[in-house]
Amino acid sequence: MAGSATPPTATKVTRFRDAEMESMEQMLSTWIDDQTQRLKTPLSQRMIQQKAVENNSFQCKLTAIMSEVADDPGSEESEVADNPGSEESEVADDPSLLSPQ
Repeated sequence: MAGSATPPTATKVTRFRDAEMESMEQMLSTWIDDQTQRLKTPLSQRMIQQKAVENNSFQCKLTAIMSEVADDPGSEESEVADNPGSEESEVADDPSLLSPQ
């Protein structure tokens, strides 16, 4: 093994990130690309951090809604169908509530 750059006792370090972090980073990356390429908007570190906080807040709300539906899927769906003025139908009617700004 002469000339090998990796010593025989080297270990591989693997980092794991949760799915929420991956999703947030992907949304943030898409937003940054859109702002800088399509809209030609200069971004500051503060603007990017603020958007990351907004995305995280949105994901927390979405996760809470999804867990409520998962806990009792039958009653949530029938309530929304029976009550068109319910909060859930308002979210579905307003696409801006479904995607982070």
